[in-house]
Amino acid sequence: MLLNILGFFIVLLEVEANADGCDGVIGCLPEKYRRVFGGVPIRKKPLSRFNLGGKSGGVIFNATWIEPDSSFSYLSNRSSTDDVFKKLNAKNKMVVIIHGWQIANTPVKEMINGKLTETVQLGTWQNDLEKVLFEKHDEVNVVIVDWRAGATVGYRGAMANTWIVARETVVFLKAFINRGLALEDIHVLGHSLGAHVAGIIGNNLKLEFGKKIGRVSGLDPAAPSYDEVPGAFMIDTHNAELVDVYHTDTKSRLWSNAGLPGQHGHADFYVNGGEDQPRCKKLKTISKQELCDHFSVVDYFVQSVKSPTYAIRCGSFEEFIAGKCKSCGRRKCAVAGYNYQPFGNHKDGKFFYQTTEETKDKCAKSTVFEFKTFGAPESFAKQNNVSLELKLVSNESKTRIIKDSSLLPTIFNSRRKTFSLVRPIPCGADIFPLERIEILLGDVQSARISFPIRQIKIFTIEPRPYRAKFKRVSRKKNVPIVFRRPTDK
Repeated sequence: MLLNILGFFIVLLEVEANADGCDGVIGCLPEKYRRVFGGVPIRKKPLSRFNLGGKSGGVIFNATWIEPDSSFSYLSNRSSTDDVFKKLNAKNKMVVIIHGWQIANTPVKEMINGKLTETVQLGTWQNDLEKVLFEKHDEVNVVIVDWRAGATVGYRGAMANTWIVARETVVFLKAFINRGLALEDIHVLGHSLGAHVAGIIGNNLKLEFGKKIGRVSGLDPAAPSYDEVPGAFMIDTHNAELVDVYHTDTKSRLWSNAGLPGQHGHADFYVNGGEDQPRCKKLKTISKQELCDHFSVVDYFVQSVKSPTYAIRCGSFEEFIAGKCKSCGRRKCAVAGYNYQPFGNHKDGKFFYQTTEETKDKCAKSTVFEFKTFGAPESFAKQNNVSLELKLVSNESKTRIIKDSSLLPTIFNSRRKTFSLVRPIPCGADIFPLERIEILLGDVQSARISFPIRQIKIFTIEPRPYRAKFKRVSRKKNVPIVFRRPTDK
């Protein structure tokens, strides 16, 4: 099947809403919304309809789908799109992708509505997601909502514009719904402020049709100034039959966190804990790290289309990383990302999973290491600057090194007989099943000190996990301490 692109550029005329905040096409601005966004603390009113910023003239909808014998683009105003809409296969699922605040993007000039217009460069993630959707899913329609004109003003101005953008998108979608697109086949997703636009769209369609759309996905929904906003104007569990939210920047060292903390969907996924992303720590400045944290979520979501990632329901990231939530039994796991799928009918909860930068798809298997010890001797607890490496050796002699000296305080200062920790291993590492595990300690000051670990259990967090137990067989000092499966000779 050939990929054919139909670009809908909705020509936005210079039409002001009347004194009552009403417009003949998108309807009236709710009084509650006007109180929230027109008064304290926002002090910003939405810009006039069709003039979201006055730069590009308004909202642009770029729609793409698979069609065997057609390839055309179309530029028209809202009243003359009927013939074009008939070309769409309304039986296909509709995925609507919405960007967030664009004030920091690179200034550019583009031909928009027949005019060379000053605007900003649109991020690439929307097109990346569209591309991978067509690679993996033929029967899908994709709409990219380009509202840069309303997103290049100050943050609170862009925040105030979210309702106008949502209403424009509702009008656009209704043209397809009236031609047979089922509400349950609509999936709206957005990043940052775009997540709240997605929520408003879902809420408005529910009010108009008396039924919820299929799904709304929020990618690190924007946090600043949303602590007092009513649920009707932000992402919320009432927006769709399924609302899934992905958190990557819920805590900041510089300013108010960019991403919304807390649980706001049926299923909330906290990637790498949801606060800071390991991939961003190598950046030189804290401000760049914070931006990286907030935008990492879109990369993870794009990659999730191709690589299934399993997340597990848990009370907190601290409990997850300590291995306290380690089994997918009793429907505790879910497939995270675009291909979201709960195990069983229990879709609600807080879920956690990890990623890796070692592979392009970022996919990692969260792997539990459970240690049994003799109890750490006092002499070992006093060791300083001791390094530790875990070497995993597969049955095919493939190896993987985990360098993690952060294990040492837990191993050597704990009197617990059993403790666990979770570390990510790339999905494509092909390291399992294991033949043995080796532990190498560096800078140990005395060869007489005994190593306290006597057994290691390992298992992956996934529906069909790899599970194995390894017992210590090596007794020599200053060489790798070897653990093998009990059945091995």
